[in-house]
Amino acid sequence: MLDQCPVCHSSKLSQNINYPRSNDNNFFTEIVNCDSCQSGAALPYKNQDELNRFYDSGAYWDSASSRNLNIHTLTQSETRIDFVLKRVKFKLCEFSTLDIGAGHGHIASALKSKNTSYSKNYSFIEPDNRFSSFIKSNFPTAQRRSYLDNAFHYDLIFLNHILEHTALPSDTLKSYTAFLNEGGRIYIEVPHRDTSLKMTYSLIRFFFLNKD
Repeated sequence: MLDQCPVCHSSKLSQNINYPRSNDNNFFTEIVNCDSCQSGAALPYKNQDELNRFYDSGAYWDSASSRNLNIHTLTQSETRIDFVLKRVKFKLCEFSTLDIGAGHGHIASALKSKNTSYSKNYSFIEPDNRFSSFIKSNFPTAQRRSYLDNAFHYDLIFLNHILEHTALPSDTLKSYTAFLNEGGRIYIEVPHRDTSLKMTYSLIRFFFLNKD
């Protein structure tokens, strides 16, 4: 049961629909929509501890991985990096990047494909040990972070399809801004429902500008 929207905290919720992606473990079964901010929340609602246990277990990637999907995700990551580099001129060529929920490390691959120096200061957070090991084997200089540490700040933070997997997206976003360097950017990409009947998705991309 969900009493209020996890994004805007409105109690105006309506129109439960089936969860659009089948999953063997039935972790989520439906989506409820917020009439105020138009966000959707997956049900049954999970708190952050429950979500952490789910992603730590590897169950997410067990149902989300395939060869075709990997190829598609790599292509998407290259498009994302193009999007960033066309709009942001970092002062240093070797800018620092933090990739939250890095999965297969496609963002690192895309950075390296544009310029090998772009991936030199690449750090990532990925709870699945299998994929973390995979990233480290392909990018020996990559730094795995188990959690956000005040000792490290970044020019670019990727929240690529991450906010929709958190219990309180607004609070999550606010917490990440503290780890940006002056003038740093957060890349955010989340699903967007095109219609109320056909659960087809486009993508919303934007930057969060910190301090300058």
